Amino acid sequence: MSYVDPSKLCGDGDIETYELHEPQQPSALAPKAKAMSALGSSRSDAVSCQDDAGSEASWLSSLMPIRPRERPRPDFNGVWLCRAATGDVDDFLRDLGIDHATRAAASEANYGVGHAQITIGQADEHFVMKPAGTNGFTQRFIVNGRPQVTEGSMGPSCLVPSWEGDVLRLEVDRIVTRKYRISGQSMVCEATSAGGASATWHYSRKL
Repeated sequence: MSYVDPSKLCGDGDIETYELHEPQQPSALAPKAKAMSALGSSRSDAVSCQDDAGSEASWLSSLMPIRPRERPRPDFNGVWLCRAATGDVDDFLRDLGIDHATRAAASEANYGVGHAQITIGQADEHFVMKPAGTNGFTQRFIVNGRPQVTEGSMGPSCLVPSWEGDVLRLEVDRIVTRKYRISGQSMVCEATSAGGASATWHYSRKL
C-alpha cells in the first residue's frame, strides 16, 4: 500500500488515519468524496447489500461499549435508496470541477434517483458508509470533529466529521460539505460546495 501524506489532504494539525483495506475477519476489523461521492452509485445487488450490512455490523459490534448519553444519536443504520434529487445539481457538480460530459451522464442517469444507494453502519460515534457500485469504496470514521484520512471515490480522502445537533456533518477534502438528517424511514443528504452551490438527495430506508 502506498504511503499517503495526510498533511497534503487535511492540512496541518492532528490527523487520524485508517488503513485503506477491507477487513479480514468480522471479529478483528480495524478502522480504515471526492466530487462524485455526493452522487453515490448507479447500480447495486440486494444480496450484496445485505452481506455488506452484516459485515459492517460485525465490525461495529466489536467496538468498545457505547457510553451512555442523555439523548441518543439519530439512527443512520440501514441500506438507503435514493428517491429524489433536488436543487441545481448540475451547478453543484460544475462547482466541484466536474466536466461537461460527466455532468451530462449524471443528468441522463437522473442523478441516481431510483437506483443509487448507500449502506450505513453506526455504533454511537463510529460510522461506516459504503455506496454500492463497481467502483465502490468504504469510509470508516469517528465523529469527533477531527480530520481523518479514509477512502474516497477517487482514492484517499480527508474527512472532518462532526455533529450539529442531530445532523451529521461531513467536510470532505475542503471542497464539499455533506449534512445528513434522519426523519423516520427517510434520510436527507444536503451537499454544499465551497463556492456555495448546493443540491440535496433524498433517501428511503430499504433494509
